This record gives sequence, C-alpha cells and structure tokens, in this order.
Amino acid sequence: MKKTITFVFSILIAIQLQAQISVLGGVSTFSADKWDEMMDIPFNGISGRGSLEPLGLGTFYGLTYSIPIPNVGMRLLPELNYSSFKSIGYENFRLSNQERLDIEISVQNIAFLLNTNIYLFNLEGDCDCPTFGKEGGFFKKGFHIQAGPGVVYSSKKIDETAADSGMQTVSTTDNFNFAFVVGAGLDIGLTDKFTITPFARFKYLASQEWIKLNDSLNGAEEPVDNNSSSITNLEAGLKFGFRYKN
Repeated sequence: MKKTITFVFSILIAIQLQAQISVLGGVSTFSADKWDEMMDIPFNGISGRGSLEPLGLGTFYGLTYSIPIPNVGMRLLPELNYSSFKSIGYENFRLSNQERLDIEISVQNIAFLLNTNIYLFNLEGDCDCPTFGKEGGFFKKGFHIQAGPGVVYSSKKIDETAADSGMQTVSTTDNFNFAFVVGAGLDIGLTDKFTITPFARFKYLASQEWIKLNDSLNGAEEPVDNNSSSITNLEAGLKFGFRYKN
C-alpha cells in the first residue's frame, strides 16, 4: 500500500513538473473489406452502374497530453483525435428514367485513445522531454514504440442527389466501437520547450455494421443482410509538443 501511494504521488509530481501538450496531424488510409467491395463500382458505359471508388486516403488531427512515468522510459499519452474520409461518384442504372444519381459517402471518426510510449533503448532511464535537453544518443533517447486501447465514435453518411430533379436523400449511421493502436515515432527536440515527432501507426477498429450502405448501393450482385466489417487505418504524421511547466 505504501509503495502504491508513493508511486501515485510521484506521477502527480511528474505531471506538475514535466507535463507536455501536443498537437498532431497527418494522412490516413481507410480499409474495410466488405464496404470497399460494395463501393468499388466500375464505369461500364451508359447502361452501367456508374463510378464510385472505396474510401481511401483521408486526414486526421489530434491533441495529446503527455505524462512521464518517473524513473522509467515510458510516457502515458491520452489522445483525442478526429479523422475524416470521403468518396464521391454517381450511378445511372437504378432510376427508371436513367437519371444520373450523384453520390457522396463520408465517414467521420472521433477517437479517445490511451496510448503509452515505450522508449525501448532507454527503459532504465528517464524519458524527460524534449530530447534537446537530454544527455545521451539522439536515437536512444528519442525512438519509441506506441501502443494503446481506445474508443471511437463513428458517423457514416450517404448523400444521394438526383442530378436533374435535385431530389436528395441522406442517411446516417452512428455507433461506438473499440480501437487499438500500435506504432513508432522519434522525438526530435528543437529547444528545451518544443519537440517535433514524426510517427507512423496502425489503428484497428472493431467490426461494425453499415446496412444502409448496402441498401443504397445495389451494386452488389447479391445484397447482404449483414455487412459487418472491421476497419484498419495506416496513419503517418507529425506531432508538435510544448512543455509548459517547469
């Protein structure tokens, strides 16, 4: 019990002395097998289904609060981030009068992640940030792997507009899902206060349904009752950190 109280007290002191806030951003891929297959509609001429590509490259932005664990090469990083993906296309085939139907499909995710940075080559030392003020090798002090669980609120929208009549139909699907992140980065100290960190990571979101996607896109040869699909994102970006307490 005494050791637990001492450990908690040490973390609280570390938060006061060395807490760091960071902003981050970058690009992200989007992959969901069943959804990608339904959205991969080729153009086959005037009588064809039209053209619509799977959700591909998107962007993400985030905010983190970095908390050092005393005397260990690790840091806790609660993170709040936002990512968005969009696909725009059209269909000709479904309407009886062959009117062109413009389609916009979008996914927006708001995630809360509880990441941990592990400085593999400095586990027995401190991970005082930024690296500009650290003693020792640049790579040893700055390289880290990252892993952690999280929860994601996902909002998916399908917007269909008839090109001639302007008639519009919008459907949305919202849900919460668990997520997990694993990646790596390198802290580069610019000054005693500022750090820049290039990083790359893999984000996995648990399986979820999007029945309205199948209802809207009759492009699948055999419509499915359950189109549950897990989502994977490959993210690459930069994080800019500022240590605001001494």
